[in-house]
Amino acid sequence: LTLPTLKPAWLLRKTPPQVVAAVDHLLDHHTPAEIADILNNRGLHARASAKFVNGVLDAFARQAGMI
Repeated sequence: LTLPTLKPAWLLRKTPPQVVAAVDHLLDHHTPAEIADILNNRGLHARASAKFVNGVLDAFARQAGMI
């Protein structure tokens, strides 16, 4: 019996690179609340398939050094 190697939990919760790039681009012209709406409408999600909300997006952008 061979089982596939599981991804570590931190990797499963990591925000996908395409979402990081979208946030970085949108910050030039939108507020964090607007960006959260835009990303949710595009079907993009924060880590672990969570929808974006203003507070989460703001904290994410600050931690990533975008704002």
